[in-house]
Amino acid sequence: SERLDACLRSKAPAVRECGAVDRLSVDIPSSWFAMRGLGRLLFLALAVVAGLETRVSAGSFSAVKRSAVGQTLMGRRCSRRPFCDGVPSCNSTRYSGVLLRCDEKFAQIREFYGADTPQMIAEATKLLSNSRGEKGAGKSGADFIRSPDGKYLLKTMSRRDFNSMKTTSSAYHKHVIRFASTTMLVRVYAVIHFINGKKWMVMNNWLPIDFGRIYDLKGSLSGRRSKHHKRVQKDNNWLDHPEDHPTLPKAVYDQFVNQTKADTQALRKSALIDYSLVYGRERYVVQRCQLGRCKAPVCAEGFGCVEAASAVAMTPGDFDSRHWGQVHDHYCDASGAPKRHVGHSCVTTMWGTSDFVATVDVYCYGIIDLLKYFRKMATVEWITRGGAFGRSISAQPPASYRSRFIKFMSGTFQVPGPGDPQRFLFLPDSRSCQRGAPWSDA
Repeated sequence: SERLDACLRSKAPAVRECGAVDRLSVDIPSSWFAMRGLGRLLFLALAVVAGLETRVSAGSFSAVKRSAVGQTLMGRRCSRRPFCDGVPSCNSTRYSGVLLRCDEKFAQIREFYGADTPQMIAEATKLLSNSRGEKGAGKSGADFIRSPDGKYLLKTMSRRDFNSMKTTSSAYHKHVIRFASTTMLVRVYAVIHFINGKKWMVMNNWLPIDFGRIYDLKGSLSGRRSKHHKRVQKDNNWLDHPEDHPTLPKAVYDQFVNQTKADTQALRKSALIDYSLVYGRERYVVQRCQLGRCKAPVCAEGFGCVEAASAVAMTPGDFDSRHWGQVHDHYCDASGAPKRHVGHSCVTTMWGTSDFVATVDVYCYGIIDLLKYFRKMATVEWITRGGAFGRSISAQPPASYRSRFIKFMSGTFQVPGPGDPQRFLFLPDSRSCQRGAPWSDA
């Protein structure tokens, strides 16, 4: 190394002065300086592709590094409000030996949607006595607990998830409150922090019905296929089963597309990627009411009434009355009154051309997994797996991820085509719910 240093300090040609020093060893330092220059150019290129709104010009490299997305790409934790999506810490509330993190924000979300308190949810799921759940199907390895009534889902948080939540909680809270009646982003009701360090995120469950097959959709096709016997299917499986794609009334479809754009725009501004749309569907055939005689009528304006007690599932496999009963429980409470759902919820449509039978489709969907930033590791994955060269892998810069997500969802969700039966919203009323029992037993 001493001979190499002397060689580098010499103004004479390196090989002649260094004698036995290998030419490759002498050339490495000059290549290193070239690599540093290329590294800066590569960073600027990545920043532009990722949607930086800072002007990149000669001498502005340091300004780019200080910008919000620049901090994200460099993998640095930011703490100054002008350059960050939120503040990196949040207040805690102590309860029965655990901490409720960032609860000043989540309490407002709970109040708007009428959610139970974290204490009630923890007691219903027995979280305090047994803080273990079932392993999820995703690659994160998180544990899940579903509440007995199906309203809530609890998920363990990694350190990365928790740090992301602290950083983005302010922007997330503002967006959910602003679009509270229509947003499809998962509703975070609480973050429970145990003394042993384990953290649980309490959120709403977009799939309150036990669908036989559910989909986790990102808009990516590279490596996005599950085995056919798996309950959780992915994007390529989705394209293989167009019969599972929802056909919605025009007004519902337009709201879905517009809200998808608004929700993903908020995620893009926070440099978040890898979110999914979780989706489930069931189809039933029911008898139409004849001469107004029905035990449990469910009506749609412009279509008429059907006999809810006569449902038969069209999904492969034997009819499980519990699933139809769960549809009842989604719309009707135990007292026999219709439930009031605040904000986005499942969409159920009724349609058919026969005078004797009708088809009922139940669609439930929402956006989940909101806590992955496009930082160093995601950037490396994007480059090494070919995403930077046009391959449609999951990891993409926030703007590209958003565009692909919107295109995929708006293209596979659909409205009735020319000649197709019109879809009508299935809205049980007090007469439909008055029996207070599962419709299959009515």
